[in-house]
Amino acid sequence: MTSLYDRLGGAAAVDAAVDKFYVKVLADPKVNYFFDGVDMKKQRRMQKGFLIFAFGGPNNYTGKGMRAAHQKLVDEKGLNDTHYDAIVNHLATTLKEMGVNDKDIGDVAVVANSIRDDVLCRPKSLYDRLGGAPAVDAAVDKFYVKVLADPKVNYFFDGVDMKKQRRMQKGFLIFAFGGPNNYTGKGMRAAHQKLVDEKGLNDSHYDAIVNHLATTLKEMGVKDSDISDVAVVANSIRDDVLCRPKSLYDRLGGAPAVDAAVDKFYVKVLADPKVNYFFDGVDMKKQRRMQKGFLIFAFGGPNNYTGKGMRAAHQKLVDEKGLNDTHYDAIVNHLATTLKEMGVNDKDIGDVAVVANSIRDDVLCRPKSLYDRLGGAPAVDAAVDKFYVKVLADPKVNYFFDGVDMKKQRRMQKGFLIFAFGGPNNYTGKGMRAAHQKLVDEKGLNDSHYDAIVNHLATTLKEMGVKDSDISDVAVVANSIRDDVLCRPKSLYDRLGGAPAVDAAVDKFYVKVLADPKVNYFFDGVDMKKQRRMQKGFLIFAFGGPNNYTGKGMRAAHQKLVDEKGLNDTHYDAIVNHLATTLKEMGVNDKDIGDVAVVANSIRDDILCRSPKGKGQVFSPALISAAVGVAVIGLLVFLTTKKTV
Repeated sequence: MTSLYDRLGGAAAVDAAVDKFYVKVLADPKVNYFFDGVDMKKQRRMQKGFLIFAFGGPNNYTGKGMRAAHQKLVDEKGLNDTHYDAIVNHLATTLKEMGVNDKDIGDVAVVANSIRDDVLCRPKSLYDRLGGAPAVDAAVDKFYVKVLADPKVNYFFDGVDMKKQRRMQKGFLIFAFGGPNNYTGKGMRAAHQKLVDEKGLNDSHYDAIVNHLATTLKEMGVKDSDISDVAVVANSIRDDVLCRPKSLYDRLGGAPAVDAAVDKFYVKVLADPKVNYFFDGVDMKKQRRMQKGFLIFAFGGPNNYTGKGMRAAHQKLVDEKGLNDTHYDAIVNHLATTLKEMGVNDKDIGDVAVVANSIRDDVLCRPKSLYDRLGGAPAVDAAVDKFYVKVLADPKVNYFFDGVDMKKQRRMQKGFLIFAFGGPNNYTGKGMRAAHQKLVDEKGLNDSHYDAIVNHLATTLKEMGVKDSDISDVAVVANSIRDDVLCRPKSLYDRLGGAPAVDAAVDKFYVKVLADPKVNYFFDGVDMKKQRRMQKGFLIFAFGGPNNYTGKGMRAAHQKLVDEKGLNDTHYDAIVNHLATTLKEMGVNDKDIGDVAVVANSIRDDILCRSPKGKGQVFSPALISAAVGVAVIGLLVFLTTKKTV
């Protein structure tokens, strides 16, 4: 096959092209300042030698490598893609004027782009860092020695032409690592579907094979950071190799479908007066391009998005134009309608909505979740791995993990913490009580052990640079599940459903009380908004929840009602019955309603301002605390006047 060098016309044509090319470059103020002070006679000579070699001719180039030659221009003059594109365009225009055909000009562009990263001094591709094709070839040969000697995976290659297999593998890895694409084999799904269906190819096998590749590279002296990047590549194709469901991006139809959808979507958005004013003054051509890049990435495609983060991009719209959930819902609905009109199925539209809702808080600039503040899944993964190093080295707690599959334990722990810290819920393990009951019963798991484990987590996060405020929030999460992990009986507060249930119960309860002429006159002149708020705080505390109650004690709060309005047992019973009926209507079980009644009766004497049976009896502080703190219904905190609420 004739080389590009020969097709262009050899050295004479390259010489002429370089001379014409520099006339254009030096006349262009966007790029000519890069050549200030340069000996252009020498520059042309060096350029000619390089291009002759780069286009497939003899190598007489004696200059610096591309990185060494351009590093100063990048560092001091900001040489970037825009400048590079301008220079490549000048070369293409020169060749066009010289009568070179479009195909050969396209091949020149391919050569130019193949050295773009070196000229702009970007990090080398993984392919280059590994050592290029020779290194990949050697690695594949050594790798298959290990694979074929491993009975856990070698049967997948029974009957396979291994000479062809190695050749195809080399081509694929060269491309996957960022080198030239000379791979001509099947796609990953087509190549592996039969192995999945007939031989059960799964994650365990895939991990074993990736480990053989990592071990091979380690033995060849490859750096750990590059081996990690190889693992990233391997994991990026895991789902295709194991023939799992395709990404949302692929199911929607890839980049062409996303492009078409964005164009149609913006027609709807810009015609909608509820949201179109957010785009006043916006360059919509750029907006569409950026939106396409973002959605391709968000839906599981390649990440070519170069725009701002969601918060930075939308903060001004939130602050100045009041962007909120209503606007967001309208925009998401326009996208869903667009996809529906394009024939996308309901399941995929539902998955698009899931993606949209996953970034809602960022777009609307709400406070980040603890999960996000910690750094998301990668940070939780790293923390759990470091945390278990500490835990397993601590004789006070490590015996709880005797006989435990720690690989599975770490995986389950990561899933649980991601969910507990406010991330996605992919946890599939047992509930906390079921998971720890045996440890409590047989090994005596208790608060001391729990504190030690929480301290190991806090220390781990501290070492990872997590802020003290976020570590405190982690401790709050840990303490919120302490009783479940230690398998303690749940408080009445928790059994009723916590603060939301108490709030709802108090609102419903007062509807009944204020409609009952036997007791409603006790509330004449009372600020009922404040009354409900105080009642909720008291009941949350009395039922065993947090103590945010700031009102008076029961006697002080009700003395006037007893003295002036005759508050007595009949009234008290009526009020307790209204509360019990309310809870029954809300689906609370009879046992818990009975426990509420116990609490209510424990403070009856205080509310009715009488001495307990057995006048002069001295109660212990613990009993007094139980009577007041558990005292449910300070019930009659609600029986207060304006002054006593």
